[in-house]
Amino acid sequence: MAIKLTQEQVNSWRLSKNHLDKRAPKVDMARVVSDLCGVQAQVLSGAALSIWARVDNITIHDVEDALWKHRTLVKTWAMRGTLHLLSSKDLPRYVAALKTRRDPDPGANPVPHRTWSRRQAISHHACQAGTGNKSHPRFPEPAHSDKGGAGP
Repeated sequence: MAIKLTQEQVNSWRLSKNHLDKRAPKVDMARVVSDLCGVQAQVLSGAALSIWARVDNITIHDVEDALWKHRTLVKTWAMRGTLHLLSSKDLPRYVAALKTRRDPDPGANPVPHRTWSRRQAISHHACQAGTGNKSHPRFPEPAHSDKGGAGP
């Protein structure tokens, strides 16, 4: 037997699960990001705005502090090879899931100048950072490709 739901019930549930029905307290910022399975962060101010819509009384500085001071959030390449903010506690889970991804064709690499071994090294250092290691990993300077791509 199928459950009958009204459009209003569906909308209410979706708003609630996306933390858009009421704002969470500031101390729950990392939990909100976790519940959302990450926040798109190609531009940090866009990620901060997305979090601001869901968390009460935060500023861009609170998001920056969560990243660089408290380390409750991490900015990394995740789904679709794009930058996301993830909860530091969730980072090992995402790294493990992304390790199952295979690049059948070097041309399929979403970030062409980043080799598989370089992505593994970044993942390793990101996991260390997510587990409370306060040192900042130093990555080797990126090799410049003939296609104009450079950098991590």
